[in-house]
Amino acid sequence: MTKYLVGVIQNMRTKVKRLIFACVMVVMLLSLALPSFAALNDVSGHWAEPEVNKWVDKGIIKGYEDATFRPDNTITRAEFTALIARIFNFVKKADTVFPDVDADAWFAETVSKSVAAGIIKGDDTGNFRPYDPITRQEAAVILYRVFDLKVQNEKAADAFADSSSIPGWSKDAISSLFENGYIKGRPDNTFAPTDNLNRAEAVKMIDSIAGNLINVEGTYTGNFDGNLVVNTDGITLKDMSIAGDLFLAHGIGEGNVTLSNVNIDGRVVVRGGGENSIILDNTSITGTLLVIKKDGKVRIVVRGDSEVPYIQVSSSSIIAEEDVTGQGVGNVEVIELEPGETLVLDGDFEAVDVIAPGVTVNVEGGKVGKVNITESAVDSKVNIASATVEELNVAAKSEVNIGEDASLTNLNADASVNVAGKGTIENANINADDVVIEQKPANVTVAEGIKAEVGGEVIEGKPEEEETPVPIITPPPAPTVNVNAIKLSYKLPGTDEWVWTDSATHGGTITTLANLADTVQVRDIRIETTPSTGTMKLTSLVDSAGAGLIIPDILAVEKNLPTASIEELAGDFLSGGDGVSLKNLRAAFGGSVKVTGIINASNGAQQTVTFTINLKPDPSETPVNQWVNITEDTVNRIIYAEIKEGKADTRLRDIRVYQILSQSNNVPYSVIIDGTEYICAQVSSSVIADAISGGEWGTETLGYLKDYLADKTVQVVRSYGDEPYTLQFR
Repeated sequence: MTKYLVGVIQNMRTKVKRLIFACVMVVMLLSLALPSFAALNDVSGHWAEPEVNKWVDKGIIKGYEDATFRPDNTITRAEFTALIARIFNFVKKADTVFPDVDADAWFAETVSKSVAAGIIKGDDTGNFRPYDPITRQEAAVILYRVFDLKVQNEKAADAFADSSSIPGWSKDAISSLFENGYIKGRPDNTFAPTDNLNRAEAVKMIDSIAGNLINVEGTYTGNFDGNLVVNTDGITLKDMSIAGDLFLAHGIGEGNVTLSNVNIDGRVVVRGGGENSIILDNTSITGTLLVIKKDGKVRIVVRGDSEVPYIQVSSSSIIAEEDVTGQGVGNVEVIELEPGETLVLDGDFEAVDVIAPGVTVNVEGGKVGKVNITESAVDSKVNIASATVEELNVAAKSEVNIGEDASLTNLNADASVNVAGKGTIENANINADDVVIEQKPANVTVAEGIKAEVGGEVIEGKPEEEETPVPIITPPPAPTVNVNAIKLSYKLPGTDEWVWTDSATHGGTITTLANLADTVQVRDIRIETTPSTGTMKLTSLVDSAGAGLIIPDILAVEKNLPTASIEELAGDFLSGGDGVSLKNLRAAFGGSVKVTGIINASNGAQQTVTFTINLKPDPSETPVNQWVNITEDTVNRIIYAEIKEGKADTRLRDIRVYQILSQSNNVPYSVIIDGTEYICAQVSSSVIADAISGGEWGTETLGYLKDYLADKTVQVVRSYGDEPYTLQFR
């Protein structure tokens, strides 16, 4: 009986264990399923609802077991760190963690990986305090580290009303986030650095800087307005524009990422990738490419019509060019390498700056303009295998090896250096002691008082021989030209007599025309110089709003001095019969026009002359583009004109044509309307206005113009010979 009871009890214990295990597994499965499939039930209508749902869909936000997010609750230091770790998909674990992080805690692995990634460092006591709410400044510091930000203006945070309460250890981080537009502060213009961050604020802060996330293998196309994080391997970005930074995160590991026909306006930060991994094909990067992958060498290959102007290396890496047809890689700067790490270069580079001490740089092949071993790069090694280097500048104690198939044009040794190898050196300029060059350069120059060992021979610099003084012959003074007077001729209505305006000199202003009627005709311009003969070529016309008129080649020809007609200098676009009316001049230029030209005098002297014609001063004159916002799509060559709020009913007759067509205060060269080109320097503004508006410029509104052009094709040529942009209202 006893044995029977024991057996029953043991059987029951086994069943209970299995039941408990099953329950645990169900709970775990439900917990794992929540972030991917279950909607959070307490964020609807909350101000952070879009951001929370966005990161739920990405699997970054997991919520609680009751399907709540609790957006207004504080977020702990462990929870905030976990969000960051999931976005970047940290891989490596730290050897040691904090004493207050239990090995069995749900966040133990996350904290370990975050320590290895260098984004958390603990407090002054060496603890992490995982269950404490994270403060706003602590969150800012973590984001500053993980997104590899640099502060440009250390005082940017002084814009907050409570900047005096921001301590030094967090101020750079807060300033950097603020100057990049990632944080804005609270409605009362405070940052509140020591306030606890709530869960909604945390997601909003992360969303503003992370921007977008790709965490599933595949090929992606399209455009991204902000930053983009890629945290897994097997990713191809194709036919894409990224308006912010691209982060190739830790989660890529030793895997591969390919960028094909991608334009990146910001930086590219490489934290992941292996020795076959990061491919840049027909890709351009406006900002810096940062290589900061720890533990393992990442290979970056630049191909095709790519442009990478600046690379900054902080970890072991290979940078290679293959079949480059574009600008390729520009400058490479080595700022940090761990002991034993190496930078390998293979391709054509403008310059390589070695800044970190004790590093090794191997230039395998290709051509390098300059290799600079800077003063801080003590004990560095540069190995030139089979490349051509035009100039090697040594400013710190270092070693250089030039392989048998390599060549160096100029070696400038301003510090101790040991140069070995069998490669050729054309010129060696030695300005420091303790320089040893194994091979014999074709030409060697040693500074006075300096000893060097070159080709097994000790060479000592000697004083330069004194040269016989050369008689100084004073050349005759260069010819000059003086501008004595600049005048315009004009005729009043009903008279036949042409009279001259007041005189101006170089840099001066003609004021007579300012108070005359629109019907007054202006004809000749007279520039009196000494010597009195020569030519002048028009180079610039700028109106009162600062807009410059493009001067086409047909007008940029020399005219004889002292007297030339307005039509000769400015073109037929102002012609109105016998001279030019002030009405046309004012329509074209507004209250004034600044004229610039080049005078070539008969004595050989040349001088630029500038003067202003005051047509009709109007201090309240409307600035350019008060009516429309102009934006450009440079890829598809489209100019978008968006009518500003409240301006749709503005009469077209109150707006000049160029104020709609201009961008950056620059009048375009020509306008093409349904295939017919109107050159702005030769056609009056009224002709272009009537062509654009169907003859209704004088009676209709800006809103009418938008509708009228809906089925028209209007193209704008920025400058002479340029490809046109299409103008579209929206």
